Amino acid sequence: MNDWYGEAKAGFEFRHELGFSMGKSRADIGLFGVYYRYFKHERESTAVTYAAPAPATVPGVNEQTEIGLSFGSRPKLAWWKLSMPKIGVSYRFGDGIGTVRIIFGEIF
Repeated sequence: MNDWYGEAKAGFEFRHELGFSMGKSRADIGLFGVYYRYFKHERESTAVTYAAPAPATVPGVNEQTEIGLSFGSRPKLAWWKLSMPKIGVSYRFGDGIGTVRIIFGEIF
């Protein structure tokens, strides 16, 4: 069985420095958006040799869009040698699916 899958995404992120500091780092907030496009190989169906009801077809997810906010610092906060990631929340939707995503780390 050989199948393949591909994904393309395009996004933006705007960051703005807030008016306060956390230690030696300055706090910032970001607004971001990402468009996802999925590519997948569709197999050809084989002929059915017996009479049976047609299976229900479930459409696949081909496109999604995500919009969200994130909070971070410049430079990144660090505890010993462990850097603290950005924290964010976003809403991803498309092709009949919607979900909330919590982010610890980079957006893209």
